[in-house]
Amino acid sequence: MQSYHPETQKEYNNMTTKLFKNSLVNIPLFAAPAFAALFGGQALDAHFGTGKTIMIVLLFIAFSSSWFIVLKRNTKLSKEYKAIREKMKQEQSPS
Repeated sequence: MQSYHPETQKEYNNMTTKLFKNSLVNIPLFAAPAFAALFGGQALDAHFGTGKTIMIVLLFIAFSSSWFIVLKRNTKLSKEYKAIREKMKQEQSPS
């Protein structure tokens, strides 16, 4: 079994927890804008008599912005994770 510096092991454990929490945050990050776009778009389409045009545009904007936010957050977390793993590899290799 590998033995890492306690501080590095703590950083790694915190990072895995952070990654798990991030995955849970992604669910409402997609759901809330989608529901708002769906119901808001339906109401606006009914008010203006535009069929489903406004709803489709709002859904596209909601999903695009959600994906942008998720990818930006995941890129940041990925960099942090790689830095910790690199630190662990350096501790593992013989000096």
